[in-house]
Amino acid sequence: MSSLTLLVFNGLHLPVDAIDTAIAWTQKTNGKLTVLFIVSEKDQDGGYPFPNDLELTEEPEAGSESIGDDLAIIASTIRLARRQAAFAQIELQTTILPAPKKEKLQQLFESADQIFVTENTLDPAVLSIDPDRIAAALQGLSAITDWIS
Repeated sequence: MSSLTLLVFNGLHLPVDAIDTAIAWTQKTNGKLTVLFIVSEKDQDGGYPFPNDLELTEEPEAGSESIGDDLAIIASTIRLARRQAAFAQIELQTTILPAPKKEKLQQLFESADQIFVTENTLDPAVLSIDPDRIAAALQGLSAITDWIS
């Protein structure tokens, strides 16, 4: 069974150099990489619900420009991760997870052998969930968690 590396992003905190770190580790361990985009269902101002369909970035409905803009940022980061993974010849999965409960996060985190979390993951950002939910889900894991600055 190959090892699973998990890279966690919360909201629109998307430091792309974290992708390089996770890919390098995954190459070294001959494993698989999952990049997890955790997002809230609403923006910080209590506005729009977050759609699960990235195709909306191409044709946003009237009045939903910010939805398209936010999705475009995440979609761009997904494309970058896919290009870098292909170049490194590693298996990559990307997942957008809207407003997960702590138990769901714990389940995902427990499935990983190595977890990379950026330091700003625990800071509030556009589309981010409560950072305490992520911190609580990371406690007591058997996986190694590295914080990337």
